Amino acid sequence: MTTDWKLLDIAQRYDEYEPVRERVLAYPIVFEELGLARRDCHVVLDYGCGAGKVSALIARDYDVSVIAVDVSPGMLAIAGKKRAHPRITYQLIAEDQRLDIRAGSVDAALTCFVFVVIPDAERIRSIVREVHRLLRPGAVYAIVDHNPDSVGVPFDFARVGEAGRTYAPGDPLEIRLSTPGGPPVVVHDFYWPKNMVREVLEEAGFRNVRVATPTLSSTFRGPEASRLQLERKHPPYAIYLGQK
Repeated sequence: MTTDWKLLDIAQRYDEYEPVRERVLAYPIVFEELGLARRDCHVVLDYGCGAGKVSALIARDYDVSVIAVDVSPGMLAIAGKKRAHPRITYQLIAEDQRLDIRAGSVDAALTCFVFVVIPDAERIRSIVREVHRLLRPGAVYAIVDHNPDSVGVPFDFARVGEAGRTYAPGDPLEIRLSTPGGPPVVVHDFYWPKNMVREVLEEAGFRNVRVATPTLSSTFRGPEASRLQLERKHPPYAIYLGQK
């Protein structure tokens, strides 16, 4: 079983998930690594933008233009309605993953929680190659995904996979995302180990490839702190970084 992200009802259910953890543990690191506050950062590519939540955060906090692209018309419909912004342009991705964007014209790129939904490693490779084509020399690409080493940890916000089970590359992976006051959103995704993602980045020509797996500070007292206990010992996300 797989989740068809192109369906509007699935897009609407996924949009109910509130990315509290991501805003604390992932996005600040990503935005800093991408150099979004630098004067030479003008155009940012959000590849796999979904309903536009990350693009909206970037446009709100940084003086950059965002090209937000996705394969799902349903996701883009929600993004255009709920998160329209004069500096965000939404675009549908073609079947071959190619985008109508000039090569070398993008100053930073990110892909958040996309590879986990893809069952085919070759398609992941084609996405990374396309992002590499679009980035200017020296620009950074950041990929955020669930940490494959934390499968089975019973996090409150999102539980990924089953504890005690060994997953091979491409194996089906069930993810349960909590929503405010409602039942969890259950999606059927796929397992990709960290070394596979690193290799894909290096094959596409990215250099200085590295992986960050942040945990929450023991002194954190911010939003939903009481629900973020396991995140202080177990890193929920893997952040892959590479430079063109």
